[in-house]
Amino acid sequence: MIQSVCVSCKKPYVKNSRQKKQKYCSDPSCQKARKAKWQRDNLKSSPIYRKDQLQANKDWHSKEPDYWKTYRKKNPQKTLRNTLLQRKRNQKRCLNSFGRLGGNVKAKLIAKMDVLKSNNRAALTECWVVPVIAKMDVIRGYLSVNYEDPLRLSDRFL
Repeated sequence: MIQSVCVSCKKPYVKNSRQKKQKYCSDPSCQKARKAKWQRDNLKSSPIYRKDQLQANKDWHSKEPDYWKTYRKKNPQKTLRNTLLQRKRNQKRCLNSFGRLGGNVKAKLIAKMDVLKSNNRAALTECWVVPVIAKMDVIRGYLSVNYEDPLRLSDRFL
């Protein structure tokens, strides 16, 4: 009976005598961690596995095209949380780029840097304004936040 320490939960467990390379205990969360590590390693090292996973994702997405729209509608709190966390990630990315790239923030932004300029301000009565992710040459306006529905932002143009 050989005892070892689980790589995931750091608790001692009894190794299976048939599994010489066992590093994880039989707890479901540890097995889930083991599988996740296996998948990450395979995605990095095996081009065939990576290609198969990409194809499987494409197939699933073609069968469920509205999944994420429905998910965001059903989970507004999670959507808001993700929006706020993405803002923090983008701010951190920009701060890091100032130190490394000498201020080249445009290389690190996610969204397009150019937008079609329009003089029709009546068509733009509502907009989403997200620093760093938002397009850089949007029309300047005042924003007021509706605290009952924080996901909805309305703007009043100059």
